[in-house]
Amino acid sequence: MIGSHSRSPPTANRRFPRGVLTALATSLAVLCFLSSIVRVSCEAVGTYATDPSSDVTSASSAVTSASSDVSNASSVVTSVSTADVTPGKVFSRGRYTVKRGAFLLKGRQFLFKSNPPKPLRIWSPKPATATALPVLVFQHGFSSQNTMYSQLLTRIAKHGFIVVAPQMYPVTAGYNTAPEMRSAANVIGWLRKRLASVLKNRLKVKAVPDWEKFAISGHSRGGKVAFGVARGLVKKSPVTIGAVILVDPVDGAYQGKSVPATLTHSPGSITLSAPVLVIGAGLGPIPSQEGGMPCAPAYFGHKFYYSDLAASAYHVVLPKYGHADFNNDLRIPVNVCPGGPKKAKARAATAGLVVAFLRAKLDGDSNDLDDVLANPGHSPVTLSPVESK
Repeated sequence: MIGSHSRSPPTANRRFPRGVLTALATSLAVLCFLSSIVRVSCEAVGTYATDPSSDVTSASSAVTSASSDVSNASSVVTSVSTADVTPGKVFSRGRYTVKRGAFLLKGRQFLFKSNPPKPLRIWSPKPATATALPVLVFQHGFSSQNTMYSQLLTRIAKHGFIVVAPQMYPVTAGYNTAPEMRSAANVIGWLRKRLASVLKNRLKVKAVPDWEKFAISGHSRGGKVAFGVARGLVKKSPVTIGAVILVDPVDGAYQGKSVPATLTHSPGSITLSAPVLVIGAGLGPIPSQEGGMPCAPAYFGHKFYYSDLAASAYHVVLPKYGHADFNNDLRIPVNVCPGGPKKAKARAATAGLVVAFLRAKLDGDSNDLDDVLANPGHSPVTLSPVESK
């Protein structure tokens, strides 16, 4: 949930001893983990409150095996654009029902024969006929669980995108993100070989992954991981990335360390083959209390990611919302990252931005993105700035 336990530039004033801040971060990680467990148990008994209209399977229906068969997307009916040109419609719920599957752990072994590199959760649309749909891999943030993004990811999937969220580590991790970048690339490679079979044989849906339309995204530390994979800093993605979405990304880590660093702090110095959407939270750099550590320090945040990119980049900020507002609301109240009111609206706005961007860059349908850029007031929350280059 918190960026990467990043520190602001050296000039920032620190009033709390390091031990106190470390204890606070550890406690938060445990609380977040416990909250995610509670949420999963509630979903399993059918109280999936985030989207009651969705056809969502319980976590108990975990995928148990997968073959190496890869369906050819060209052999099925490719979906026509699902975009609704009604202004602002992209911020509403999409037309698809969604089915969720979980690759769970049993002791030290996965519950299926062909093990992916990490536990996975999948949100798949349920088209009526065999339909090739774009794939989005989403990386969670520091001390977060992939279940904490179910509201955001369900909204994206309802618009016709197969969404996969790996769990990169159990509770928390150190400042070095190189292992996560490597694992993220490995997950993509595994999905390229087996996702089609999982969707067909285990989730029993007619969605077929279209690997010609693949995107990677992430929140906070996960945004850094996604950006590192897109840049090939540790390991190159085995699938061509058609779009990158960074949700309030944070490059810094504990004690200001960033290994490997994904920012250069040199405007226009980074060129990617894929277009990039950078979504920022206006309250991210604000500490939760005087002298506290911000969840998304400005020096390591969204403004510099956008600035570092040379071209084909978009930058949209939710000025009244905080770093953790992209997560589901915690059942255990924890006030570490300052946030805005009615956080569900922030997630609806974020999902709409992601969908508009993916439709434009993967499907070639720019109607929704053009509308967002020209009329940001159509969003359910304030968007400012809204810029591109």
